[in-house]
Amino acid sequence: MTNIVQFPKAKRNIPPQSMKEVHAELSKNKKDFVDGIVGHYSSQLANKIAMHGFKVDDEDFLRDFAFTVEALRSGLYRSLGVSHPFQDLMDETIEKMDIEEDELDDDIDEDDPTRL
Repeated sequence: MTNIVQFPKAKRNIPPQSMKEVHAELSKNKKDFVDGIVGHYSSQLANKIAMHGFKVDDEDFLRDFAFTVEALRSGLYRSLGVSHPFQDLMDETIEKMDIEEDELDDDIDEDDPTRL
C-alpha cells in the first residue's frame, strides 16, 4: 500500500544571477515601494476630499484624480531613478510653462506695473 502524500515543492527564491537581474529586481522593489505609498496616500486624499463635500465618484473627477495620482507616482519614481511614461510629459509641460512665464515677464512694463 502506497499512501504517500506529495507535498507541493516550495518555490525557491533564487538570487539574481546577473547584474541585469539585480537591476531588474531593484527596480521592481522601488516600484513596489512607491506604488504602496501612492496607493495609501491617494486613498487618504480621496477620502479627505470627499469629506469636504466634493463628489469624488464623478467620472470627470475620477479621470483628473487618476492623472494626478500618476503624476505623483511618476515624480516619486523619478526621485528613485525609475522611469515612468509621465516623466517626458512633465518635462515638456514644465518647459512650456517656463517659456510662457518668460513671455509674460517680457510683456510687463516695469515703469507701469498696471500695464502688460
